[in-house]
Amino acid sequence: MAEKSSETGQVERPNQTPLPLHDSRAEKAQFVNVHGENEDIEIASSTNNDKVRRTLQQRHGRALANAGPLGCLLAFVLMGTVTASIAYISAEMSAFKPVEAGFVRHATMWLGRSTGIATGWNFWYSMAITMPAEISAATALVGFWNPTLNQAIPISILWLAIAVINFSAVRLYGEFEFYFAILKISLIILFLIAGIVLDLGGFPQQNFIGSRYWKSPYPLFREYTTSGAEGRFLGFWSAMISAAFAYGNVQVVAIAGAETRNPRKAIPTALKRTFTRVIVFYVASIFVISLIVPANDTRLSLPTGDVTHSPFVIAFSSAGIKGIPSVMNAIILTSAFSSGNACTFLASRTIHGLALDGHAPSFLLSLNRFGAPYWAVAVSVIWGAIAYTGLNNGASQVGANGFAND
Repeated sequence: MAEKSSETGQVERPNQTPLPLHDSRAEKAQFVNVHGENEDIEIASSTNNDKVRRTLQQRHGRALANAGPLGCLLAFVLMGTVTASIAYISAEMSAFKPVEAGFVRHATMWLGRSTGIATGWNFWYSMAITMPAEISAATALVGFWNPTLNQAIPISILWLAIAVINFSAVRLYGEFEFYFAILKISLIILFLIAGIVLDLGGFPQQNFIGSRYWKSPYPLFREYTTSGAEGRFLGFWSAMISAAFAYGNVQVVAIAGAETRNPRKAIPTALKRTFTRVIVFYVASIFVISLIVPANDTRLSLPTGDVTHSPFVIAFSSAGIKGIPSVMNAIILTSAFSSGNACTFLASRTIHGLALDGHAPSFLLSLNRFGAPYWAVAVSVIWGAIAYTGLNNGASQVGANGFAND
């Protein structure tokens, strides 16, 4: 049957089988991993100059070094309010008009075709090209345990795993993200509790720290690139930029609008809860880190290629607690894979949504027996090959990150 346009400007496909619904746990997983999740590996982050700076902890460390404890904390709180506005606007639109590809198709409905096309293709590209950057980051993290390992091996394994998950039923994606989210949240809570214990002098042969690094001679606002009030403002602004990337894409949960049960209730509820959790974890992490690591610690700003200069690792290693780098590396590795997986999911649903509105080739409408838009997944996951371009120069240094930064 021929396609026809509805009054909203959408392309109706009477014979097209809708994408399957999540079960409750898969739904929950999609909502938890907004990463924003982006949370520890930020989606489409342009700060890909080294392997670990992409993580929640390393981003916090750089922001702390640039802005100081109070400047960094205020930056994350203030940027959180800005992000909340965008997240709630997105949730309101998706609750009112729950459609596949979320805000991308909303742009077509309420602003016009040209806006929808520009928004959709730009968002698809940013998600598709970020996936190989995440694979490169994860590959570098694997090298922390085995530096002699041929990097083509973990790249191939991770790329294949992402492809298999996204070609399968959406439930499989939800299950993976659910357990990854539970693992990451549990470990972050563990680090926060351990950080507080460390600050209070609760570990053997370790002194009470308290608010030492919030008092003279440690400034609450650090100068960045220049001196005086201007330097302190630039330090604060630098932390604001880090916070913006950290909170980035918290609204993309709304893209699941067409694939969730009762979206008019589930999307706003999930977005509010997700954003609250992200705010709490980020702000709490910033505060704890600022208590146990001085902002003038030079290790926070070094361009290293491993986790040894993450602020939590610095704090616990200084206290003589061993094994923390390996634990932190494992957390970041699962986060990198989770982020790459989510990027492919979002990219495939975005370009499928573009096809629904006639803004992308019609072959992208095809679904496999699991209900996944397999051609949309294919044109999104194929970008993973770019991760191989960094083999001769070190993963995450060239190739995928160059495309992502552009």
